[in-house]
Amino acid sequence: MVALVAAIVPRKQAMEMLLTGEPIAARAAREIGLVNRVVARHNRERRDCAAEKVALQSAYTVKLGKARFYRQAEMSLADAYRYAGRVMTENMMAATLRKASAPSSRSASRSGRISDSRLASGAKQSTAAKEV
Repeated sequence: MVALVAAIVPRKQAMEMLLTGEPIAARAAREIGLVNRVVARHNRERRDCAAEKVALQSAYTVKLGKARFYRQAEMSLADAYRYAGRVMTENMMAATLRKASAPSSRSASRSGRISDSRLASGAKQSTAAKEV
């Protein structure tokens, strides 16, 4: 977690946070890039909007997207473009697989999300097919 904060937050502010252990005000967190936006407590609708958008996505797709985002950030521009092309192709294949799944074969979790086990197995199959 410290490495992630150090990568996002300017060094002086990161060091202050590390050494003092004190909470940081919401506005200050936004100014140094620690959070994307600050919303008043009473504005629950706006506050929950981004979280709900993420929560409605496939957990598998979110996990994959995050991993690929951080991996691509470490690449040269040319490698990042090649990698992005492969990622977009795999994402389209996963979306096609999700649409092809019959509603009766889907199982909803407690959160109301669709189970990702079938999607994950389809993505593994497509990756295996590419390697052959």
